[in-house]
Amino acid sequence: MTELQPQPRRFYFTIPSINVYDWVVACGLTEAKQLAFETWGPVYNDLRWITPDKHSEVKLPSLNGTSK
Repeated sequence: MTELQPQPRRFYFTIPSINVYDWVVACGLTEAKQLAFETWGPVYNDLRWITPDKHSEVKLPSLNGTSK
């Protein structure tokens, strides 16, 4: 029997101290953390994971200062 492999998906995170909202594509949270650390290592301790089920649930601030 073949074991099902997890499908890659987006893991969203924010780094409030530097006003960053970003995401990585990974098969699991452990891999997502590794990928985020590669880019954001110096501020990784400030990183906060956002856990939406769908992309539409990610609420990013709009550029004009109002959120939708």
